[in-house]
Amino acid sequence: ALAEKLEHSPVKIFEWVYNNIDYTPYYGSFKGSQHTLLEKSGNDWDTCSLLMALYRVSNIPCRYVRGVIRMDIETAMNWIGVKNPQAAGNVFYYSGYPITSLLSSDRQTLLGFSGLEHVIVEAYLPYGNYRGIWNDSTEKIWIPLDPSFKNYEYTEGNLNARNVDFATSTYYAKVQELSPIEYHKAQITGNQKEMRITRQIKQKRFEFLPEVLPYYGSNMDEDKGVYYPYCIWRGSLDTLTSLEERHRFRIFAGAGYSEVEAHLSFPDAYGKRLILSYEPATENDKKVMDEGHFYLAKFKAVFRLDGEKIAEGKKELSARDIGGTELAGIYPIYPIPKEKDAEGNGAIGTVTKFTRVSVGGCHAFVVDTNGDTDRLIENRIQKIVDDIDTENTGLVDERVIGEILNIAGLRYFNNCERQAKEIASLNHYYYQPRISNAILSQRISPIMLAGNVTGIELTNEFIDADVWDDKYGDFLCPVEGVGDKKERNLSILIGANGSYFEHKVLEDTFDVPAVSTVKIIQLANERGIAIRYITADTISVLDGIGISNAAKKYIRNCLTEHPERVIIIPEKEIEYHDWVGIGYIVEDTETGNGGYMISGGLRGGETAEGAGCERALWKVSKKESYWKNVKKAIGAGYAAAEGAQKVMDEVGRILGKDLKTYQEMQDWAKALRWYNEQGYDITDPCLMIRAYKDATGRDLTLTVWQEATNAAIKEALKNYTM
Repeated sequence: ALAEKLEHSPVKIFEWVYNNIDYTPYYGSFKGSQHTLLEKSGNDWDTCSLLMALYRVSNIPCRYVRGVIRMDIETAMNWIGVKNPQAAGNVFYYSGYPITSLLSSDRQTLLGFSGLEHVIVEAYLPYGNYRGIWNDSTEKIWIPLDPSFKNYEYTEGNLNARNVDFATSTYYAKVQELSPIEYHKAQITGNQKEMRITRQIKQKRFEFLPEVLPYYGSNMDEDKGVYYPYCIWRGSLDTLTSLEERHRFRIFAGAGYSEVEAHLSFPDAYGKRLILSYEPATENDKKVMDEGHFYLAKFKAVFRLDGEKIAEGKKELSARDIGGTELAGIYPIYPIPKEKDAEGNGAIGTVTKFTRVSVGGCHAFVVDTNGDTDRLIENRIQKIVDDIDTENTGLVDERVIGEILNIAGLRYFNNCERQAKEIASLNHYYYQPRISNAILSQRISPIMLAGNVTGIELTNEFIDADVWDDKYGDFLCPVEGVGDKKERNLSILIGANGSYFEHKVLEDTFDVPAVSTVKIIQLANERGIAIRYITADTISVLDGIGISNAAKKYIRNCLTEHPERVIIIPEKEIEYHDWVGIGYIVEDTETGNGGYMISGGLRGGETAEGAGCERALWKVSKKESYWKNVKKAIGAGYAAAEGAQKVMDEVGRILGKDLKTYQEMQDWAKALRWYNEQGYDITDPCLMIRAYKDATGRDLTLTVWQEATNAAIKEALKNYTM
């Protein structure tokens, strides 16, 4: 649609990409063309991929060209958005680029960079007089085009925000509705728009395509005695008609006990739903399960990408395995630079952390997009509508529950990064987030009868967030200088903000209370529980703290290996609704960077009540008319004992089948009547589910949700905004 809007003109297409796609430094293909367009940002690889996609749909032959450039320091600083030479070098380094600094003859002044790998596009055009007119009859030639290299204009802000530090003790004194960054911004007086540094692409009109690349040409700095080109290709160039795998970000996801693993290109997976779930191993096992013999069925773990199976476990699981735990993890395989490391290898990621997940549950693997994902989230909500008519193949519906978990993960990263970039801009800091991932998990437990597993029930949900590699990304430095006391304070603020959203995103998604490290420490302060600061020198304090031996062992090992760290922890466990446990911060005393841990080895948050997913399903589907009819039917049951048979008939009619016995319907009605007498709102669908479980010992979700008509769900979702 965009290429058509631009009349398939090579000049108009190049101009649009140049003027609208913001340059973001990272090495290799991360987003691909579609999501570069969606987020309107990308590096050289991804911006070139977008230009090529638009050219190819316009029947314009094109190819990637990959080479090495060098660049003077002023140009580099304008391009990436810093004013300090050392900061510019750190940005490229932490973004994964192989790079060499160019110094003056006395080695005191940084003049620029060499060895910087860069990608452009060559388009095969009838380029008479470099006009780029597509219907020109002159001879075709390969024209070099660089859509990612551009000049920026900056708006300077004042430094008032730097005078205000994050009031850590005040924020932690009680549970707060505002995030740490929102709370901190409220303490900053003055017009905050006037404090920010902003930048925008210096717009250019192209009557013709450029004759040469923007960095051809040179100048000589006679004072420093060096010949220094502005930017130049060095050596031979790689010409690629398509991206090689070694240039792409790839991800590995796996679960050990089930022996399942998936390898996939990140641009192909970007923005999609990557789910680990569990399904009957064969069609016969599905038949056995459907006939009510759950305990006889065999199961396998599978990875699905937007519903399409991409990997299946090697190991068959029995019904007795369902409800147990296994270790799952995800890690990156980085693009291999043209210049390899000292050992001759490219950068390969390793598993940094495993997460314990429920065998039989539903687990979303969400990778941080490092971009604005509002439009992506809107598309994912629509995906629920698109997929609802497809068959559910798993024990837990990965199409709906999996997508809810996926959307929650996207929202988590979107909220964290948007606010972090905003507070960094207020303080005149450059901020680049790390490449991170989160596993969002729906736990389950088995339903037992006479020693056999007869089904599953959903319990609670959690998020476990982690970073992939400290070297790549998450760079914070002052735009004008190199390091100051504000850097540590901002690191603490951004870290606490991430922890806040680890409970907030669960509460907003599932409509139940949730915990995170930040919230646990706030709850402890509200209740007068002392907060301890433990260092390697005071590690004996652990003996008097009421936490699990596993947590004590982890803390001891941490402080032994990293004596520069401090542990911030309540002196005893916290009870909050149905959740009991501890939360603590592992903070680097020099940088302010920290890990925010809660019980169970999670770097994240957890819902503190069950039925979270039931509430989310209600929130997503908004089947008000359906639940209204069920409420009326059940209401008739507890209003008059003789109405119980009518209740059973009405619910059977609504769901399209006879589901329950007469006695169970009476028990359900009685349970609801008891809740009503206690003052509960019996129109709440979650309460109806709870009352049903009280009466029958069975999970209503598997009945109501799976038996509800697809048409009703689609109709309810048409105007839904989560």
